[in-house]
Amino acid sequence: MDAATSTFGRPALSPTLVVGAGAAVLAAGALGFILDPRLGLVALAAPAALIVVTAPAAGVALLLFALPLEELAALAPGGFLTLHKLLGMAVVAGWLLHALLQRQPIRAPSIALVPGAFVLWAAVSALWAVDPGMATHMTLTYVQLVALYLLVVNVLDTPAALRRALHAHVAGAVVLCIFGLYLTGQGILQGGRTAIVVDHELLMEPNGFAAALLVPVAICLAGGLDRTRPTWERVAVTLAGTLCVTTVVLTMSRGALLALGAMVVVASVARGQIALLVGAVLVAVPGALLAGPEFWQRLAEGATLADRGAGRLDILHVGSIIVREHPLIGVGLGGFPLVYYEYLAQAAGISWQHALAVAHTLEKAPHNIYLGVAAELGVVGLGLLVAAVAVHLRAAVRAWRRLEAAHHPAAALVLAGGMALLAMAVQGAFFDVEHRKSFWLALGLAAIAARRPTAAQPAAMPLRSAA
Repeated sequence: MDAATSTFGRPALSPTLVVGAGAAVLAAGALGFILDPRLGLVALAAPAALIVVTAPAAGVALLLFALPLEELAALAPGGFLTLHKLLGMAVVAGWLLHALLQRQPIRAPSIALVPGAFVLWAAVSALWAVDPGMATHMTLTYVQLVALYLLVVNVLDTPAALRRALHAHVAGAVVLCIFGLYLTGQGILQGGRTAIVVDHELLMEPNGFAAALLVPVAICLAGGLDRTRPTWERVAVTLAGTLCVTTVVLTMSRGALLALGAMVVVASVARGQIALLVGAVLVAVPGALLAGPEFWQRLAEGATLADRGAGRLDILHVGSIIVREHPLIGVGLGGFPLVYYEYLAQAAGISWQHALAVAHTLEKAPHNIYLGVAAELGVVGLGLLVAAVAVHLRAAVRAWRRLEAAHHPAAALVLAGGMALLAMAVQGAFFDVEHRKSFWLALGLAAIAARRPTAAQPAAMPLRSAA
């Protein structure tokens, strides 16, 4: 197949045409910048838009690079977040336009029906939600996350495209880690943790910071163990993974540390390398040394529940009352923080520190996706969420076993997706990740493994050559 033919056998846009159009737009951008800087910026961004339309995989790689950096949005409110949203919209729109021009169908594996049903049930909950406006707003967020899921599944359809996008994601995580280490050096932290508090307002949530690094660590772990890749690549991803693990340790997020442990155990069992557990401990040593005694104190408090799990025991108690009062359909999407103070009065044995903290805000997030979904969407929603995670993990495990047995070079990529989803599922027991991009990215990576060959795409990932 020559360069002028698309993957699906239809004529692609001529590279000469694309380069010529890009040069023309650049010239127009330079002229526009002289007349009005805003016009110039729009015109200068047009070549990037052309790249996204003509090469959606490049657009997805750019989006995945920027995804970890979203954790810095609170430091530059407005502009940074708006730019990130515009990038996401541009990449999705570019992909849809590319699919339209090339007459490519938008496909999803059968397991996508489960998260789709979860989002549909969440949308329907607006009918009985305590705040229909909040439920509608969060439904729109879920729709965007489903778009990310479908984007990953459809565009990253070859091992080469998937590997480039995942490496771009790791690069973005490295940038985030460097910033986190800079904060550590400057001492702009919350109680020794990699976080920022200004005027008693938490601008950078350490648990969210750590959650953004779990998928990159999974990619680095699988890539470092992939003997089919060049040595320099394995060394590079191992170093990047070490940097990510060091930063996670500095966040002192105990849920993230458990998620890292789960990934290491799975990788060691999958590869039959028990010594990997020792290597993982050694990788965590730099972060533990930098964190100092506060790190060990926090681990001890978590193990003994001396700090009541940072208040999570109290949240679990109150949340169980909400679930008991609304067992089938819940209080509606986004309703947990809104009704929390109301049910707090019915809970016995709540610590006075927790009650005082809630009294200042009258709201409290569940910090547990299973508790939060059960309270907001009932047992129906909880069942759909657990089923979505389970079927995607099962698809990733089955595909990895098949590819590993065939010594297929895509096996490590599938393993990375499965470990990433496992890590997010574990972290979800301690932090709200169900509405974060990292969780849906992990779902999408696991869903890639469930794709089946079709008449139009007989070499669908993960069966297509990795070249």
